[in-house]
Amino acid sequence: MYNLQAAFNALRLIENIKQSGISSPKINFKGDWADIFSVSMLLSFISNNSIYPSFCFENEDVRNFLLRMGIKEYGTVNYKDNRQYHNSYGKFIEFRKFSSLEEVDNYLQEIFGILKRTDLNEEDINAIVYISQELMDNVIRHAKSPNGGLLCGMVYPRRKEVEFSIVDCGIGFKGS
Repeated sequence: MYNLQAAFNALRLIENIKQSGISSPKINFKGDWADIFSVSMLLSFISNNSIYPSFCFENEDVRNFLLRMGIKEYGTVNYKDNRQYHNSYGKFIEFRKFSSLEEVDNYLQEIFGILKRTDLNEEDINAIVYISQELMDNVIRHAKSPNGGLLCGMVYPRRKEVEFSIVDCGIGFKGS
């Protein structure tokens, strides 16, 4: 589930970065506020505003999780990560930008692969894939976001949960 406090932390951080005008701020992940939705919002803002931060982590689990999800693509990390990662297909989707319908098609296949690892029935899987496709299509066609959108997702087999995050920094509902 999305952590509401984490979302507020991310929004507060985004506002602070906007107000500071700094293009390479230091972002310190304090505690454990790193759910995929909150971090996706932050990374979408960063990538759409030519910001290249330095990420710092107080919590080793948060650091390892975000490194595995691909946070290094969006800024520097003050940690040498020498691990070799295996293919994530069917387990999670790292933080990824999308800006074309072709990319959407590829990511829908990955979403489908993740959902197939769950106990969901085929009708529910198809509904989630359809909703994801509509959200990403909406980002590309209507959001007018400079760099498209950002997607990530994760399956939690023990908790029997799946989380996906699809975000953009577009013009919003009122603007479209």
